[in-house]
Amino acid sequence: MFWIILTVISLVTGITVSLLALRFSDRVIWTFRLRIANDTRRLAAWGNSLYLSQPADAYRRQAILILLSGLIIPILCLITTGRPILAGATAAAIWFGQYQVYQILHARIIDQIEESLPGAVDSMVSSLRAGRSLLQSIIDVSSRLICPLGREFILIAEEQSKGGLSLSDSLRRADKRIGSDNFTMVSSAITISLSQGGDILSILERNAESLRELLKLRKKIRTETAQVRMQEKIIILMTPLFLGLVCSFDDEIPVILFDTILGNILLAVVGSIQLFCIFWIRRILRATI
Repeated sequence: MFWIILTVISLVTGITVSLLALRFSDRVIWTFRLRIANDTRRLAAWGNSLYLSQPADAYRRQAILILLSGLIIPILCLITTGRPILAGATAAAIWFGQYQVYQILHARIIDQIEESLPGAVDSMVSSLRAGRSLLQSIIDVSSRLICPLGREFILIAEEQSKGGLSLSDSLRRADKRIGSDNFTMVSSAITISLSQGGDILSILERNAESLRELLKLRKKIRTETAQVRMQEKIIILMTPLFLGLVCSFDDEIPVILFDTILGNILLAVVGSIQLFCIFWIRRILRATI
């Protein structure tokens, strides 16, 4: 009798799920396609800002993989552990983890651009002193640099020679793509010099010297704030590690923390405090650097 009841319940559940899937299949498929399209555009924008040469199909496959991971892995976590809070934390880690990875990679690209910018400006000054035009000096710099800044100079030169854009418009577009304050200073100086006149050589020389001093100051500040950044990493790693150690001491502790309302509230409070500390440290670092 017991097996008959289980069989009937399974059949009713399966039929109900199948009917609901047929009823809302078009809407679900449309939602998934829209989500994949939006994620593909977002990943393509990230790839362009990271100077990655990938076809559009690669970004679409990555978007599908991220969507499936965000759905399947939390469900598997819920089935294996039976704890919704762990499944929700897994889904949040998958969703916000990709943004964190992109921010780290983009910060490295910006550092590479800012470190190579003073040398690029010096190369432009040398080309201008040799009697070459500003566009020719940009082409010379682009041929010498293999970092992302060199690719930006190549794009600026192609927009003028092939796209018909002015140098000021190309510099504004590059400034918007890069998002670096140091590059903004150089592009603004060149744009103002082109529109209002002035000695472009002396302007670029002062910019190169200012960029070197800014880089020295930034490296000094990063060295002095290394302990604060280490504290951020300790906060990120220490709380999950301490939670794992506490749960390993007694088998009843995970039940109390994950299967009771007070335990869930305690985990939510600890997680909120940790996120607040991380955001506060990053705010201090951004204000300092």
